Amino acid sequence: MVSAIMQSVSDDNMAIALSKEGGISFIFGSQSIESEAAMVAKVKSYKAGFVVSDSNIAPTSTLAEVLELKERTGHSTMAVTSDGTTNGKLVGIVTSRDYRVSRVPLDTKVETFMTPIKDMVVGTYQTTLKEANDIIWDNKLNTLPIVDQEGRLLYMVFRKDYSTHKQYPLELLDEQNAT
Repeated sequence: MVSAIMQSVSDDNMAIALSKEGGISFIFGSQSIESEAAMVAKVKSYKAGFVVSDSNIAPTSTLAEVLELKERTGHSTMAVTSDGTTNGKLVGIVTSRDYRVSRVPLDTKVETFMTPIKDMVVGTYQTTLKEANDIIWDNKLNTLPIVDQEGRLLYMVFRKDYSTHKQYPLELLDEQNAT
């Protein structure tokens, strides 16, 4: 399957969707070079099964901030990075199993109830999607953070996405699992 080179049809979302089905898409050219390059970058940075975390928090944040982030994003699993950024150094993880609102004061720091990295299973930047899913299943995890050589967070791989990967057996991926 190939998409038409039309602005109303072939954008970055269509390119990702078609690649999941084994197809290919053309990014339309009737736009600025910067916009076209941004679309291509988004498509090429999409790694099947590897999610860039948009729910990150710092260890010095409070439970109130965790609850606010959960309310805003709908995510109950949050990476704890040294500075609370997407690609900060991973220091831990917070899930809804790590706290109970009725028992933990809202001003409690995340570092006191998070699961620290020393107690976590973490994948490296070289981990493939198959290996990540095997690690998740073998260790009975819901989430596998993927870090680079310096321990900075790159991606999260989720157990719940496993069925999605099985749903798209024809997905077109390059050697880095990118579309």
